[in-house]
Order: sequence, then structure tokens, then C-alpha cells
Amino acid sequence: MLTISRRFSLALISLALATIILHDRCAALLVIRGDGELAAGHTAAAHTFYARALWFRPRSEEAAERLVFSDLEAGNLEQLHEAMRVSADALAIEPKNAGLWTDRALCASRLGDDRDAEIAFDRAGRLTHDGRLLYLSALAAHRLGENVDIRLYESHRAGAGRRA
Repeated sequence: MLTISRRFSLALISLALATIILHDRCAALLVIRGDGELAAGHTAAAHTFYARALWFRPRSEEAAERLVFSDLEAGNLEQLHEAMRVSADALAIEPKNAGLWTDRALCASRLGDDRDAEIAFDRAGRLTHDGRLLYLSALAAHRLGENVDIRLYESHRAGAGRRA
């Protein structure tokens, strides 16, 4: 017969082993749970689930993108800076994730970092072939004083308004 302390130790070791073996699935489940919380309007709880998912699987693009988006939605400076850090880490692993580039660009815009916003909007626009993102890149470059003819991008902006 096992004593209570041995049962507790066995349960703890089993849980630790399951976490190690199933960390990918744990991360995916935490992202799904975070999506549910976000849909219910609980942004702080969603942020916690996405952060935990990244802890389980640091290379999870899905968790990184959701965490950056939830930080962007929260909009406070601390979370926007966290979003920039998380997006930089995630994009170093997967540089072709257009969603992360777009979220990073929006965070940079909110922080007033037009140079980073220009670069991120440009990369997202080129990855998706979306003229609206290229237009936003051109606007950021224009704010930096670069010689950009915004009129070249007007058709993309106008076309975006008709499709929306």
C-alpha cells in the first residue's frame, strides 16, 4: 500500500513526464483555451493562456501570434513592448509569418516607431501581396521624411475600401 506522500510524488512525476512528452499538445490546448477566453471578452485570461502555451512550446507560431495580438488589443505600453519582443523572437524562428509581421507593424505604429512599422508592413505586404499593407508601409516611410510618392499606393487604399 502506498503512503500519501508516495502517491503525491508518483502523481507529480507522472504529470511532469506527461508535460515533457506531450508539450506540443499542451501548447495547442492552451491556445484553444486562450481563444475561448478571448471570445468571451476575457483578454487578461487569454493573455495568460497564450503566455503559458509559449512556455510549453517556445517555437509555437500560433501561440506567439495570438499573444502578440492580445497584447496589441490590450494596448498598454508594457504589453506593446512585450509584443515587440515576442514577435522579434518568433520572427527569428519563422520569418515568413505574415500575420506576425502585420501584428508587429501595428504594435510599432502604436508605439510611434515608424521605422519598424515601415519595415514590418513592407514585409507583410510582400509576403501576402497585399497592397494595403504596402500602402501603410509607404505612409510610415512618408512620416519619416522619406521621398515616397503616396499616390502610387492610392489605388490599393481605394480598392481596400471597396472590398471591406
